[in-house]
Amino acid sequence: LAGSRVVVEVVTPEPQFFYRPLAVAAPFTPGELRRYDLGGILGRAGALLTLGSVKAVDADACELRTADGAVLPYDALLIACGAAPQAAG
Repeated sequence: LAGSRVVVEVVTPEPQFFYRPLAVAAPFTPGELRRYDLGGILGRAGALLTLGSVKAVDADACELRTADGAVLPYDALLIACGAAPQAAG
């Protein structure tokens, strides 16, 4: 097993994960939109949380650049961008 030789770092602009599929029912049902603290979840899994937005990836240098100018080196990179919510129209 890789053990401590592997570090997982998640870069995200939000400190919470919002479970959006149930959001459409929020106006009609009591209760709060489901949200989860990413820092706690990742911490329990032994991963790091970095708040920021990915601006660029330099694949040749194996570096990820954030919008605020941070440079994060990597050995392997997975980008899971998801979908951007938009108003119906």
